[in-house]
Amino acid sequence: MLKITRTALIGLSAMATVAATAAAFDHKAGEKPHSHDAAAPTGQFANFGNIAEAQAGTYAIEPTHAYISMSYNHLGFSYPVLGFTKFDGTLTIDPNDLSDTALTVNIDPASIDSRVEVFDGHLKGDKFFNVAEHKEITFVATAMMPESDGHGKVAGDLTIKGITKPVVLDVVLHKAGTNPINQKQIIGISGKTTVMRSDFDLGLYAPNVSDEVDVTISAEFVKTDG
Repeated sequence: MLKITRTALIGLSAMATVAATAAAFDHKAGEKPHSHDAAAPTGQFANFGNIAEAQAGTYAIEPTHAYISMSYNHLGFSYPVLGFTKFDGTLTIDPNDLSDTALTVNIDPASIDSRVEVFDGHLKGDKFFNVAEHKEITFVATAMMPESDGHGKVAGDLTIKGITKPVVLDVVLHKAGTNPINQKQIIGISGKTTVMRSDFDLGLYAPNVSDEVDVTISAEFVKTDG
């Protein structure tokens, strides 16, 4: 279980998990920023949410409003964008008593989608995700580090191909409250991190194809217990 205080979480105003878009590019320098350099959302997302506005209970990722994507440097020529299409996640939280909060995300690696069928086959094979033997990718939160203005970091254990490594996500809470269309309780977040694929036995062609992979997550969690 993830142990955090009420003051810390309200100050953080952010919950994580798993991306609507690839990492942004710095067009002036021709370089892609690291995850911790990512610009904050603007426009309609400029006002960040407050987790204190969420209702206590159990939430699940709402699959029609959730995205996980990855981007990497391909030989210096491009930054391909890949994603997973099948995943779920559960968040249990009580904003009035945050001493016992839990977050888990489960991903089906066989749902990898590069938009190129032959490449999808390679990625599912034994030199990459080896989906015949490894049926699941998991993330389990272990700690939360508040910052300010709806920003923070969520640490957790990421397991791919049976290998578990610690990762830290930069997260933003967009909004917590009632969906005005269906009246359901929602917590909406985005998260970003960078992982080394070689840490998970996915390092084929590195460093010509970058070892660093930027992972971006955007998800709405919907309350499931009434």
